[in-house]
This record gives sequence, C-alpha cells and structure tokens, in this order.
Amino acid sequence: MFEAIQNGVRRVSSEGGFAIPTVLFVLIAAFAVGTAAVVASMGAQSGATRDLNTKAALAAAEDGVENALLRYNRVGTAGGSQLCRPMGATSPRADGWCPAPYADPEGRYVYWVRPSLTELEIVSAGTVEGVTRRVQVHAASAQSTLGGKKPFTEHSVIGLDYITQAANTEITASVATNGDVTQAGTPNSRINCSDGSVQVGPSGVVKPSPPKVDCPVTQGWSELIPVNQGDVAQVNDNDRITRAKNGDPGGDTISGQASRVDWDPNARTLTLNQNVSITLGGANYSLCRLETKQNTNIFIVAGAKVRIYFDSPENCGFTGPTTQLKMNQNSSIQGSSGSQVDLALLFVGSDAIATSVELAQNTVAPGPCSQAFVLYAPRTAVTLAQNAHVCGAIAGKSVTVAQNSKITASNLASEFELPGTESQYYTGYKPATFIECTAIDPPSGAPEQGC
Repeated sequence: MFEAIQNGVRRVSSEGGFAIPTVLFVLIAAFAVGTAAVVASMGAQSGATRDLNTKAALAAAEDGVENALLRYNRVGTAGGSQLCRPMGATSPRADGWCPAPYADPEGRYVYWVRPSLTELEIVSAGTVEGVTRRVQVHAASAQSTLGGKKPFTEHSVIGLDYITQAANTEITASVATNGDVTQAGTPNSRINCSDGSVQVGPSGVVKPSPPKVDCPVTQGWSELIPVNQGDVAQVNDNDRITRAKNGDPGGDTISGQASRVDWDPNARTLTLNQNVSITLGGANYSLCRLETKQNTNIFIVAGAKVRIYFDSPENCGFTGPTTQLKMNQNSSIQGSSGSQVDLALLFVGSDAIATSVELAQNTVAPGPCSQAFVLYAPRTAVTLAQNAHVCGAIAGKSVTVAQNSKITASNLASEFELPGTESQYYTGYKPATFIECTAIDPPSGAPEQGC
C-alpha cells in the first residue's frame, strides 16, 4: 500500500512542468478573446453614440426651422415694412438676410433667415455633442386680400360734427354723430331706427327734449377714414364721357341733345343742363365738380359698379369754399338693380378749404332701397334741401336735412366697402423645399454657402 502511494506521487511530480504552462496559456487565450469582445463592444457603442448624436443634431436643426416658422407666423412682419421683426430687427441687410442669426438659449441650434412677404429662406444648424447637421428650407406663403372697410356697418347716416333736422323731416336709419342731433320742434321731425340707435358724442344730446326717436339714444365716438383715391385722378374712365359727348363708340350714352352736356376733361367738370341724361358704364370716374340741373338724370348701366371720386379742392385748383356736387330740382342719380351697392359718390375733401354737397328740391334717388345710393364725404358738409329724398347711406362732416326731406337707409349699405382700404395678408409660411447642407458652420455673410 505504501509503495502504491509513492508511485502516485512520483507520477504527479513528473507531470508538473506541463500543467502550469498549459493553464497559463488557457488564461491568456481567454483574456485575449475577452479583450477583443470588449474592444468590439466599445467600438459598436461609439458608432451607435455618434449615429445617435448625428440624428439628434438633425432634429435640432429641424427644431431651428420650426422655431423660425413659428416666429414668422405668430409675430408677423408688420405688413412687410419690418421683414426681420420676428428676428429682433426691422430691416434685412443688402443681401436680404436678417442682420443676426437666432441662437437657441440651450445651445442646440442657430438659424439664419432671408425673408420676403411670400417666401422665407431658412438655414439652420443643429449641434449635439460636437456633431453638427445643417439644413436649408424654403417656406412659401400665399397672398390674399381682405375686403375694404365698411363705414355703414352700424349707422347709415353719419355726420361727424352734427346732424340737423328741419321741420317735417324723417330719417329712417341708424344715426351717429360726435356732436348733437338737433330736431325741429313743430311740425315734427323724427328718426325711425327701430333696429339701430341714435349715437351722439360723449357729451352730446338730442335736442330739444324729449327726442323724437323710436330707438335708444347712446353716447359714443365715430371715425370716418379719409377717401383714398389712389391713382384714379390719372387712371379713370373719364374718356367714356368724352366719347359720349363726341358721339364716338365705346363710350357712355347720352339721351337727349349732347350739346346740353357741358364736359371739360381737363378741369374735370360735368354739367347736365335741362332735359338730358347720361348713362355711365365705367368703373371709376374722377371729377372736380358735378351739377345736374332741372329734369336731368345720371343712370348706371345694369350690372355696373360705378365709383365717382371728387378730388380735393387743392388738386382741382379751387382756392375758396366750393360746392362739388349740386343737384337741382327734379334731377336724379339712379343705380341699376343688383345685389350690391351700384353707385358711390366719394369726396376727398380738404381740411383747409371748405367743400359741400347740395341735394336740392325734388332731388330723387332710386325709390327701392335695394338700388342704393351711397355718399361718403368725411371732410365735406352735406345738405339735403327742401323735398329731397335720398335712399341709401350718407356720411359727411355734417349732415343737414332741410324741410320736408327724407333719408331712407338701404338694406345693402352696411355691406358697402370703401375702396382703397383693402389690405393684404399672407397665410402661414409652410415648408416647400428641404436641402441638407455641409456640416461646417457657414460664414455670417453667406449662410446659404454649402447648401
């Protein structure tokens, strides 16, 4: 038994030189395999991290684009006069780019904008953990037109300074003034405006008391926008009157003897003498003075929408008070039937030279109010003489209604849009093209470089 144990010890002792190296080599091989796996894993993680940062940088650049669009769609450009307003400046540089880029306070992105009313060019660079992505976006905006101001929305008879009614007069309309409404005592004068109000100035009244109105009397303030005639004084349809006068084709139509129509195209003065009519078919006419004498008429071609502008007295060469529209006995201005106001008389007026309108005895406007007659004269005094009847709407510096005269509101006057007060607006900018640029930061003078 002792010998067997000794023999076993000798066998183990004889193999000791091989076991240790073998184990050592196995450990080294295992370490090498493990190291390779770790290195491979670290490389994969680094690539994944960079890929993640690259995608995050692109998202940051897109966030910059969204921020630019949000600013321009919410803040706006004040009608185009301040194109860089959403960027904190008012005007772009000579090359069209806004003076300074916008930098995200958190450092994720910076963007540059080259704006116009119809397009934005945006260059945005996003940076995450040292990785930068840069994009260029063009965003388009559609242009639309808002309608003109509607001066007769609440009131059909407006006299800024005052409104005066003589005996036996009637105003069937909602009324407004910044002063007083003065009504004759006996016989009666009355205002019928069951669906509206009589608005006087902040300290104004209807006198004498009690007021002869069948609607509430309120206090307030009214404003009338000055007439904006644009280039109508130079570009108009006055030549149609000249052709009618000369008997040439393509003009307006004169019924009766053309010799009874006095027309001076240079002075822009038109006088209809007795027993003659003219039918207008143009869109815009520019006059300095119009007079219609006994038994004369101005008609409007069916379906036409006519605007007659009366230029300022200064532009007409008047140096003192002048009556720019004078309608005498049994004369009329009649619009054609239609769904809109067909005829508007628009007076530029003056703050320095007094101008007036006189609608004299038996002056007739169309009977049915659907054929409206609109007179808008914010710096001109308007007077209805005895027995005058106007159906439509009147706005003047003052309104005087003489004995036995009448004003009846048109049911369409509230929809009348004052020409020259239309405004442009632009729908929200929306991305139209998307381009990825080189990742280098662009020079401040050329943000689009590399796109």
